[in-house]
Amino acid sequence: MKSELSSLERSVADFESILLGKQGITYLFVTVQTSAVREWIMTKVSCRECYFIKATGANIDYVIRRVKSAIEEVGVPPKYHINVYKNVYACCGVSGSGIIVEITGPEEEKIRSLDLKAVSKILEICEKEGIEHHAFEPLDIG
Repeated sequence: MKSELSSLERSVADFESILLGKQGITYLFVTVQTSAVREWIMTKVSCRECYFIKATGANIDYVIRRVKSAIEEVGVPPKYHINVYKNVYACCGVSGSGIIVEITGPEEEKIRSLDLKAVSKILEICEKEGIEHHAFEPLDIG
């Protein structure tokens, strides 16, 4: 590892002295940081809620575990992140538990595709396990 660091340090020193001088390295660093910030700003976030009626907390936890394991099996592309977690809701005298699926990434179409896979898995698990599902909110991407 030490020899790798010294060769890296030599490469940086050569690059600095030959091509750009000391201010060039600062410019290069700023350019890299700017592109990372631009990528972060352009990241889109989606949210989809699934409301359950008559489902216990254990059922919801089970569905979440199964969806997360299915996502790991399929794999998530680089620059994308999927978060699946429990939600509690109340509206007009009705309350219960639900699941929220959040996906972050740069491309809206890829987010839609990943969301469809997660929602399909939720529906598949509910049908196999006899868990009643109430409704899915429309996908919201912002």
